[in-house]
Amino acid sequence: MGMSMSQRGAIFRPFNSLQGYQELLQEKEKIIIPERILSEDDLEILNRKIHCVQKGMVITIEYRENNEYIQQTGIVSKIDLQNSYIQIVKKRINLKNVVDIQADELEIYDY
Repeated sequence: MGMSMSQRGAIFRPFNSLQGYQELLQEKEKIIIPERILSEDDLEILNRKIHCVQKGMVITIEYRENNEYIQQTGIVSKIDLQNSYIQIVKKRINLKNVVDIQADELEIYDY
């Protein structure tokens, strides 16, 4: 008597005997980078860049989140200097966590 299709499928189903091991390996692969302390000059340049950013610009922003640095490129959908955040599409980023902003429109300014 032969096997049913579900019995055959069970033979080839992947088996994970070490549940959570793959996630643990991925965590070990992350390199924690110490928080960068920007100099007064760097902070002034970053501040000028932030004040030049406008809604609709395509920017590349680098910021710290959960002990890692993230670089994201996208269209600025909102910038709120009073509440200290910038929004790239749907991602809201606290300006206090930003370490760099790059955009073609910003390169015309002499920092």
